[in-house]
Amino acid sequence: MRALYILAKDSLEEALSSRLILVSLLTAAVLLYLGEAVSALAAEEETRALLDLGLGLIELVTLGIAVFGGAVFFLREGETKRADLILSRPIGRARYLLGRFLGLALTAGVSLLLTSALHLAMLLLKGWLFTPAYLYALVGIYLKVLIALSMTLGISLWSTSALAAMGFSALLWSLGHFLPEVGELLGRGGTRLAWLKPLLWIPPNLSFLNYRDVLSLTPGFPPVGAWFAYTGAYAGLWLLIAWDRLRLKEF
Repeated sequence: MRALYILAKDSLEEALSSRLILVSLLTAAVLLYLGEAVSALAAEEETRALLDLGLGLIELVTLGIAVFGGAVFFLREGETKRADLILSRPIGRARYLLGRFLGLALTAGVSLLLTSALHLAMLLLKGWLFTPAYLYALVGIYLKVLIALSMTLGISLWSTSALAAMGFSALLWSLGHFLPEVGELLGRGGTRLAWLKPLLWIPPNLSFLNYRDVLSLTPGFPPVGAWFAYTGAYAGLWLLIAWDRLRLKEF
């Protein structure tokens, strides 16, 4: 456990020293300011527009940090020979991978907390009444980001290009929001397209975690336990894929 803590802490400190969090916060501040300007055009729905648009921007900024960090991390570790130094100690590759994943997850979490605090302050100044549903939306966003991070780590270890890893992760991320609609379209195609249905198990079912889209409808208590179970299973699978490559990889 101590090794995991040290590796995670080191990853978080590296992100902080690289000013990645600061850049994300400044980016979020600019985007939220622009979002407020756009929401002003909605007149009576101004607060609702700021709520929806702000959560979407928070998700994109946090996702960007996770995907970028996951895509370049092991490439940078190999170039700087830090991976060789760490793995020369009595630290297995599984613990090394998990520690780095936790560190990047903490980095994304810090970004999410800072940007959502800024967004929440703007909403409260507009007279919005706080609801716990807002917190559930943030939990859903963070779990989606963890899935994206695990995918990117797995893909980056099998790819020699950070851009390819980010691009493929973004593709799976996009498809994951439309799996019900794609499944329905394939169903309409009958047996001719039935062979494509197993492929729908590859992208993550992000529509299941996309609570922010129904936040304003107050649908009641979301299935948080099922959220965590699904995220753990799907992210765990990608981390196994990453570990399978990492145990054979020479830095």
